Amino acid sequence: MPDLTDRESKVLSTITDQLPEEPNVDGALLAGLRKRLADSLADASTGSPGVEVRIDSYRLKAALDCPASAQEESVFRWSTLFAARGLALGALRDMSDGRVELLAAVHDRIAAEIAEGKSLGIWLGSLPPPARGAIVVSASAWATRAWLSTPWRSLERVIFTPQSTWYRPVPRSNAVVLVGRPDAMVIVRGTRAQERVLVRIGNHDTVAMELDVLVASLDRGRAPLRYVTVSPATGQTRADAVGEESLRSSVDRVERAFPILTGHSTDASPGPHCRWCKLRPDCPPGKNWMEQHSLMGRLPVATLDSELPSD
Repeated sequence: MPDLTDRESKVLSTITDQLPEEPNVDGALLAGLRKRLADSLADASTGSPGVEVRIDSYRLKAALDCPASAQEESVFRWSTLFAARGLALGALRDMSDGRVELLAAVHDRIAAEIAEGKSLGIWLGSLPPPARGAIVVSASAWATRAWLSTPWRSLERVIFTPQSTWYRPVPRSNAVVLVGRPDAMVIVRGTRAQERVLVRIGNHDTVAMELDVLVASLDRGRAPLRYVTVSPATGQTRADAVGEESLRSSVDRVERAFPILTGHSTDASPGPHCRWCKLRPDCPPGKNWMEQHSLMGRLPVATLDSELPSD
C-alpha cells in the first residue's frame, strides 16, 4: 500500500474501518418494503397510460419542494454538468487500472457514447465543437477532483458506476422505476456475500443517500454495509450506517411524491427552491416569495459538488 497523507488515511478509514460483517437489515424487512411499494404505487393512477414514471433523487426533491415545478422537472433533459459527471465516472472506471490517462479517458468516453447512439450520445453528437469542448473541460475537472479525493488504489476492489441502478417496484409493470446513483461501490472482500459500501463524491444529500440505499437494497435483495460521502471541495467525509430507519424514510418520500409526479397535485409551494425554478417568471407565488425575501435576480452558483439530476 502506498504512503498516504493524513487526509487520505482519514478517507480510507471512513470507508473501511469497523465495518459490520453483514448488513444490519434482514430479508424480512426488505420483503415487507418491496410489497409495500408494489401495493402503494400500483394502486395509484399514473395519469397517462404507457408513460414511465422515473423517480430519482432530483425529481423526488422537486416534487416534495413544489408540485408545480415537479411537472417541469419530470421531463429529463441533458445538461453540461450532468453529462460531465457521468462521463467523468466512466473515465474514472476506464483509468482506474492505470492503463489510460484521464484526459484521454474522457475523450474515449465521449466517442464511445456517440458511437453507441443512445440518449447521451445523441445529445453529445448534436453539440457544436465549442460546447462539446466545455463538457470535456468540466468532465476532466470533476474526474480529477474525484480521483484525488479518495485513495482508490488502496481499496481492494472499486466499481465506478456511471450508469444508474434501476428498480421496478410494481411486478409485471414498467410504469414506475426507482433510480439510484451512487458514484462508486467498494466491494468488501473477506465477507461471505462480497458486501458493498456505497460512495458518493460531493456534498452530503440525505434524500439521495437514502434513495441510493433503498434501490441498491431492493435491487440486490441485500443492503449495503455503509454509505460514505466524500467532498472533494472540503476534504470532509461522512459515513452513514444503513438501517431500517433510512430505508423506511425513503419509502415514505417515494409514496408522498408519487401522486405529485403523476400529475395529481400541481399547486405551487414557494420557498428557497424558487431560486432555481424555470417556472418562476410565470409563477405569481414564486415571484412574490422571491420579492419578499429580496432574492430576485440572484442566481445560484453551480459547483462540481452541486446536486445533479439522475439519468
